[in-house]
Order: sequence, then structure tokens, then C-alpha cells
Amino acid sequence: MNAQNLTNRDRLIALGFVSLLLVVMYGPAASFFVGADRFVYDQLAGRLVTQGVPDGIVVTVDPEGKSAADIAAEYGQVLARIRSHDSRRIIMTQPPAMAASEELPAWAVELRDGPPVFVPSRHPLAAISSASGIFEIVPDADGILRRSNLWFLDGSSVSPSLSPSLALAIALASSDGLPAADMARNDAAMFIGGHRAMPSLSSEDLRAGRYSGADLRDKTVFVDASPEKVAAAAQLPSGQFVTSSELVAAMLGSIEAGVAITSPSWAGVMQILTPALFAVLAIMLLPGHSRRGILLTTVIAVVVLLVAQAALLKVAHLRFDLGRPIVVLVSAAIVVAWLARNTNLQSVSGNALRRGNAFLAAGRLEPAFAELRRCNPSDELANAMYKLSMAFEEKAKPERAEAVLSWMQKAQDTFSRTRHPADDESAAARATDAFQAAETGAPAESSPTTSNSGANALMQTSEIPQQLGRYVIERKIGKGAMGAVYLARDPRINRAIALKVIAIEKEFEDEELKEARERFFLEAESAGRLAHPYIITVYDCGEDKHLAYIAMEYLQGTPLTFFKDPKKLLAPRKALELAARTAEGLDYAHNQGVIHRDIKPANLLYNAREDVLKISDFGVARLTDNNRTKTGIVLGTPMYMSPEQLSAEELTGHSDLFSLGVTLYELLTGEVPFKATNIAVLMKKITTEDPEPVSNRRPGIPPSVDAVLFRALAKRPEERFANGAELAVALRNCAKYAST
Repeated sequence: MNAQNLTNRDRLIALGFVSLLLVVMYGPAASFFVGADRFVYDQLAGRLVTQGVPDGIVVTVDPEGKSAADIAAEYGQVLARIRSHDSRRIIMTQPPAMAASEELPAWAVELRDGPPVFVPSRHPLAAISSASGIFEIVPDADGILRRSNLWFLDGSSVSPSLSPSLALAIALASSDGLPAADMARNDAAMFIGGHRAMPSLSSEDLRAGRYSGADLRDKTVFVDASPEKVAAAAQLPSGQFVTSSELVAAMLGSIEAGVAITSPSWAGVMQILTPALFAVLAIMLLPGHSRRGILLTTVIAVVVLLVAQAALLKVAHLRFDLGRPIVVLVSAAIVVAWLARNTNLQSVSGNALRRGNAFLAAGRLEPAFAELRRCNPSDELANAMYKLSMAFEEKAKPERAEAVLSWMQKAQDTFSRTRHPADDESAAARATDAFQAAETGAPAESSPTTSNSGANALMQTSEIPQQLGRYVIERKIGKGAMGAVYLARDPRINRAIALKVIAIEKEFEDEELKEARERFFLEAESAGRLAHPYIITVYDCGEDKHLAYIAMEYLQGTPLTFFKDPKKLLAPRKALELAARTAEGLDYAHNQGVIHRDIKPANLLYNAREDVLKISDFGVARLTDNNRTKTGIVLGTPMYMSPEQLSAEELTGHSDLFSLGVTLYELLTGEVPFKATNIAVLMKKITTEDPEPVSNRRPGIPPSVDAVLFRALAKRPEERFANGAELAVALRNCAKYAST
């Protein structure tokens, strides 16, 4: 499974988890997740001290051991003292108990004169007060008071009316302005955080004259019967316990100072949508990254959310809860990070493998060994380690070569235990089919013939050589025009390889044999330096029993010839993506000075289960370049050749790009763009005619593909794409609009 598929898998799993979480969050466990909002609000608002009344002072009547009549009488004495000192206003949050049917005491009637007096509605004193309002304390389920309604439904059921809260009624009576928009709604509420303590004075001290008149002059005096810290009315998010007077003072001070924390009208809907929004963002942005990247992104996002909520509270005086979005974000991040554990290991391993191959190509063998030891066991690692051991041997360091092979043997044992027991057998069967379809189009086995040459006997009869070089041959898995392919095993590391065997002495005349042999080993050596995820690794070559062979990576794949059948065509988008990968592999090879010369579907192997594509037969095509062998084999397949290749001109990487264009045309339509009954007519068509646009031949192919193929199949090399990378970009742009 490639990186993109892993990312998509992680997104789907995270989507399922987060969807379930949202259902639970807004369903049976809604009250539990609301606790997250409350927790975050408490941590932030609890540190914001709610603005109190700057000129406030509390006078407390101690009700301990006193009757209701005694308390009422003491209230009268206290109020008389307060009024005599020209106080600004008097607020009784907890007036003395009085029956509605009782006549008001004499001191109550006197309250009509002097400073304004405010009491809760529904109390008999409300009739003679300057203004009254509803005073109710309704804490949340956890016992913490976080909000207080600013408006209440009052009156009878027949003629209900809206009444302001006591704090809002006092603020409205003390100013000429209207309440802010967020306070004028009938569902408006204000939110409370911390509390600033006010100075206090006991009724005993007041009546005994143990105070200064300045303590009450022009002050807002709160009178209640709730001794501080003894008769607390509520607990705030800050953890403080407050009396009724302190609570009204906190609300009144915030309203009058214009810093009351309210909730905007849009907050309700947005607080429902925000968790879902952050769920989508987490699913889209987090998969595909390392665990460290996921952790860092999540921490930054959580900090940003906390800062945003704190800024809304402190600066905008708005409450917008982000506790649930944080829960969703963190939960999604945990799931994605858990899913990414293997992806991260693969990423680290892949980076180490790339660095190791780079060191190996530069001849820095010890750093290469250090990097490669950090990799997870894989076919690519085995290829690199094998090359490294050969490089150590070439530098006359057999002990280091032995160390590499010893390490690889241990890793190979681990790797083998992770594979399915039937993998090797099924892979061999698939490889057999692949090479038969790719190279002969017919059954792999051919009729036995006789020959005086030992090489001919091995290649043309059913006899299979037991060993070539040090490679032990297990079975034939394919047959081509110039030789056969065997499944073999390297006994030094006990690893399966594909062994391409060519009867070189049979294919060339005596005067050409030496040159062909030199060219074969030179090209195999060049191909062996290629280390790319889209190229079959070549890691050894040699000659034994008059047979030349190339040991290469054994891939469990199917050649793209399988998909030439019109009934088995790949989806246009997939065909374009595979062509783009091929272009990237060719771009890498061309930058290393290696040209393939025989790009065609048969030389492109694809493992659909793991979505892996690799180019095969680098190092083989040049063997007969510009030559015809004794058996009549000409390099490459003419229908895929570029005009300059047919003309035996000097080739560049542009020739491979032309062949790739022909291959893509065939994968999209099931037919090559140039067809003829003989080689002469075919050569004329390739060098002079333009193919029919593929978008006319198959639905789901955007017209942009026609433009890309027209340029890739240009007759002159300089008119084609500058390189494989440029072609890959163009193909992927087309794939965005192709059908799947």
C-alpha cells in the first residue's frame, strides 16, 4: 500500500471514529461533553476577575439568634443610618422576611425619600422601591454558577411579561442608556468568572458609630443578612464562594462598566457546528504526517483555540465555548497518530534507505551501512545490502562484506516470518504468467530442439540449469525472445531473485561476440547503479556455462500487457498515474546517464495489491543496440520505437518518452497508435503520421490527454517534453480530470 493509500485509509478510519464521537457528543452523552466546555471556561474565566461596583460597600445584618421582627427592626435602624450619610443608592439583595398581607413598617415608608432603594421583585418592599428586578440563583448541574439570566418571564399565566434581573434593573435605573444588543434579547444572559471582594461593615459597628461617615457617603451600599463566608449563596468558576450582595455587585459592576460577558445570538448554532468543522479539518490535515508532526499540529491548534477563547472573554467580552471542538480535535489526533505508527516507521525507514543508497552510489560504504541498518526489512533493503556487500568485496574488505551479509541474514529471517507462507509460491505463478504474456504472448514452454551448443541446449529445451554463478535455480518463470527468466535463490542471503539468462554466444557472430559481451557487462553495471522505487533493481551480472545472466529484484507483479485487452483496460486515471510513475523512473535513469531503449507494457511490472509499479530490463536492451543478432532479433519492439530509434540515430532520453507515449496510448485504448502489416509501412507511419486523439476513442478521457500525447509522440525529439519529470507533472494534471 503506497503512502497515498495509507493516508486515505487513515482518513476513512478517523472519519468513522469522529462521526461516532459526534453522534455520542450530541446524543446520549451530551451532558458529559458539555462538561468539557465548562472545564475550559472555568480555567479561563476563573482567572478573569469580574468587575465589581467601584464604590460598593456591604453592610451585613447578623440573623443569628434573632426573630424575624428583630431582624426587620435592625434593618430599619441600619437603613436610617445609611440614609443620613447621603449614600448614592441602597441595594437590598436579601430584604427582611415580610408577609404580603402585613402592613409595611414605618421605616419602610420613609424609604421613598432619600437615596434610591432597590429590592428584588415579589417582595413587599418592591412597592416603595425605586426599581426592582428578579433575583434568582440557578447553578449548573455541577453546582457552579456560571451564568445568570438578564430577563425573566414574570406575571400571571394569563398576562405574562418580561422583567429584568435585579442587576440589570439597577443599571437601567441608574443610567439613561439602553442595554447593549446582546443584553436586550429575551434569552440574554451574562456570564460570571471571578469576583473582587468589597469592603464590609457589620450592622453592630454601624449602629454603635464605629465607622466614618465617609465610608458611606456617595457609596453604593448593599444590605443583606448573609455574613461573608458563612452564608454563601453560590460558588463561582474561580472557586470563590459569594453572598447574594457580592453576586449582584459583580453583575452590576460589569454591566455598568460595559464589560459584562454575554453570548452573541449566533453562538448557539456555531457551538453545534464548530466540533464538526474541526473534525473535518483534523481528518483532512492530520493523516499522512508523522506522529511528531501530528502532535505538534494538535498542540498548536489547541493553544490557538484556548487563546482565541481567552481573547473573546477578555477583549470582546463574549463567551464562545471551544471545549468540545478541542475534545474532537485531540481525539481525532490520537486516532490518526495511532494509525500513523507504521506509516511513520515506513517514512523513517524510507528516508534511511534513500540516504543509504546515496552514500552507496558515492562510494561511502560505511555511512551507507550505518543508514541501511536503520531500515525495516524489505526487498529494497535486501537489494541495497547485497550491493553494499559486493562493494566491500571490490574494495578488498571481505570482513565488512561478511558483516553486511550476516546482518542481512538476521533481518531476512525476521522479514520471512512476516510473510504469508504461500507468498513465494503464488508469486512464482504470477511471475510465470507475467513473463509469458509480456515476452511471448504464448505459453512459456517451447518445443524441444537439439543443438550442439551447451548454451543452446539449456535455452531451447526443457532442461533447467541447476546453478549459474552462485545462484541456485529453482524453476523457469518466463521465456523471452533472447532468453529465459528463472526464479533463483542467492544462498549467501537466502533470498529469492529473478535471473535473466541470455545465450549470448548463440545470438552473436564470432566477430561481434566480444563487443556484445563487453557492452552487456557495461550496461548491466550502469543499470546496477540505479536505485529508484519505480525501477527494478539490478544487483549482479555474470557469465557461466556460456550463458550471460543478470540477477535482479524479484517482483510479485503483472506486466501491463495484461491490461491491453479492451475488456481489461485500466481506468483512465489509473493508467495516467502509472504512466506518470514510469516517467519519474525514466527521469531518474536519464539523469544517471542510462537510457532504457525498450519501454513497452511488457517491461512495466505492476503489483495491484500493493499498488507498486516498476520498470524492468534496464541493462538488457543495449545488448543488441544497432545490431541484428544471428537469430534475427532486433532491439526493442518496432511498434513502440521512436523515429530516431528506427533510423538508428544516436538516442537520448526523449526516445524513451516517445515509447512511453505509445505505451500509454495502448493502455488507454487497447491498441497501439501506429499499426501496419509489415515493418516498412509501420516505420513510415511512425515517422510521418499522427495518431487519432484518444479522447475520441474512449469516454472518460479529458482532451488534455490528447495534447500531452501529441507532444510525447512528436516526431522530432526536441519537440517532446524536456524530461520525464515534466511529462509526469502533465500526466498527473490530466489524471485529475480523468474518470476512475
